[in-house]
Amino acid sequence: MLSLGRARRPDVRSVLRLILALAVGGAAALWPLPYFILLPGSAISLDEAVHVEDAYHDEVGTFYLTTVRADRATLIRLAAAAFRPAREIVRMDDLLFPHEDVDHYFSRQQAVMEASEKEALIVAFRKAGVPIAVENRGALVTGVVPGSPADGVLNAGDVITAVDGVPTPTADDLLRRLASRDAGTPVRLRILREGRPLERTVRLAPFPGSRGRPGLGLIQPLTAREVRPSLAVTIDLEPIGGPSAGLMLTLALINRLVPGDLTHGHRIAGTGTIDLDGRVGRVGGVSLKVLAAAAAGADVFFVPDDPPEAGRTSNVEEARRTNERFRLGLTIVPVRTVDDALQYLRTAFAPAQAGPAR
Repeated sequence: MLSLGRARRPDVRSVLRLILALAVGGAAALWPLPYFILLPGSAISLDEAVHVEDAYHDEVGTFYLTTVRADRATLIRLAAAAFRPAREIVRMDDLLFPHEDVDHYFSRQQAVMEASEKEALIVAFRKAGVPIAVENRGALVTGVVPGSPADGVLNAGDVITAVDGVPTPTADDLLRRLASRDAGTPVRLRILREGRPLERTVRLAPFPGSRGRPGLGLIQPLTAREVRPSLAVTIDLEPIGGPSAGLMLTLALINRLVPGDLTHGHRIAGTGTIDLDGRVGRVGGVSLKVLAAAAAGADVFFVPDDPPEAGRTSNVEEARRTNERFRLGLTIVPVRTVDDALQYLRTAFAPAQAGPAR
């Protein structure tokens, strides 16, 4: 016989403890962790984003820049990422400068993107033989390390135009002027703050993250440039950051500035920084950008032909491995300069020459 006893009333304190434990566990699962989860972003059509006054519109194909999406990690997202092959997990410390917070990191990346757009504009106009005026105005402060000599003296957005009376039209000029100075040396800075000229004196000193080297404590200063192309240009992109769109922006601009179609009807994606000499530089997240390109239907992918280094996978090897692993069928094209990319575009899709008449 089955005996049925009276049901026991649950203890209120036990229920409250259970609710609290579930709440704490849920909050912990959603709490941001010091990692980013990187995943394929988008492949953005530059035919729709790049507009040039009186441009040629002969293209049939499309140039794409490719992006990586970065999500702040939580326990739930980390657990999900562990079972997804097209994900990368990186420590925030590997991307951020010492004492830099996430908000400043994304703000700095946006400033780097804007500088990259100007470099692409300059290279493209010069390659196309179209006039463009360029004025280097100084070293743009994108951020200051807390506790450094510049902390409380310089602000993000300031432009340093001279050191001890000597002009510093570029960020490299500024760094060269400071490189030989010893700790404790006072330097007189001429700056522009929201267009207003100011002077500030700062004593160089080691600062957090400087490994004992004296300096101002600037986070990735950039060259502030005024660029005046002879044709009006509008680059209308969604908010993205970093310098890796430089190569593809340059190619899309050249395609607007010269007659003919560099794409020859193909969908051409890629990644890579660009400098004023047209050199293509190494970038991060190549495997994820390859996946984004394939998802957009691209058939060619330009990748920086960076030299291999001990303990580091080259961009080319990373792109090829991803292409083979996921059987994407892309043509991976390594390039060291924008001229390499232009040479490929002008020859790879050229119609075969007819043989001699018989």
